[in-house]
Amino acid sequence: MPTLSDIADWVGAERPANAEREVSGAAGLEGAGPGDVSFLASSKFLDQLKSTRALAVLVPMDFSCQGVGCVLLRVAKPEIAMATVLERLAPEVYRPEPGISAKADVHPTARVAPDARIGSFVSVGPRCVIGAGAVLHPGVRLGADVVIGASCELFPNVVVYDRCTLGDRVILHAGTAIGADGFGYRWDGKRHVKMTHIGTVEIGNDVEIGANSCIDRAKFSRTVVGPGTKIDNLVQVGHNVVTGAHCLLVGCTGIGGSTTLGNGVVVAGNVGVVEQIKLGDGVMVSAMSLVTESVEPGTRVGGIPAVSQTQNLRQIASVQKLPEALTRIKSIEKKLESES
Repeated sequence: MPTLSDIADWVGAERPANAEREVSGAAGLEGAGPGDVSFLASSKFLDQLKSTRALAVLVPMDFSCQGVGCVLLRVAKPEIAMATVLERLAPEVYRPEPGISAKADVHPTARVAPDARIGSFVSVGPRCVIGAGAVLHPGVRLGADVVIGASCELFPNVVVYDRCTLGDRVILHAGTAIGADGFGYRWDGKRHVKMTHIGTVEIGNDVEIGANSCIDRAKFSRTVVGPGTKIDNLVQVGHNVVTGAHCLLVGCTGIGGSTTLGNGVVVAGNVGVVEQIKLGDGVMVSAMSLVTESVEPGTRVGGIPAVSQTQNLRQIASVQKLPEALTRIKSIEKKLESES
């Protein structure tokens, strides 16, 4: 087991006096046990800190508090430090052995790095390229001419359609589909005519995409997910969408086709973004919103349809006052009727 000394070294904190005490795990302040490490995310959790049973808690450098019974490890950013601790303490993920499983189906024209791990019942199509250290868990399906970069990890039942490209260190969680046709049909007077999509998908380095999310291929050119972008479970990204670097798309969000997201855009949960608009760098969209128009860089929006966050909050406040206003209107109406 690691010791408090190890934890301090991992996060760059000063070693405490009882540095050789063993650490058994990590937990939140309320659920922590005597061998756990926890962290203080905000001063609003001070009561939990005072009552926690944790062995040690990561706190900001300037933190000061009386009546705390645990060891305090001071760091610049407790949540970032906790991420380091969790990475070190996490149980090892099961991965296939290096090499190609005898139960995998790898086309003879595919090029697979010697140290890649190809699990059982993986299907790799013609002319695919699989980079060094890549891991394909059981049930992954790659179409033709797919490129998988170095140190990528594709969890069970991921499907990557023909001609799609993944950069390095991309993580695709179970059931994700990359490169399915975009949703494009035209009514010819009798039926919906399918618009065949002949483009592809390009995913940048260090992207992570959650379970059962879908990134559709472009109609003509490319759907692009920028480097460092993180996409939650159950997210739909339409054809020809282009995201910048380090965007966040939270669960149950849908991005309409041909929409462009700048760098660092944050789209909260259950948001709809209509097609063919632009969200500038640093835009933030509140949960349960519908974005119907382009948004200038650095703007926070919310609501249905989405407006500036200030205006959205005013609208919400106004709606909450409606019952009182209706009561007053009825009272005035009755008074006017009695006077007429």
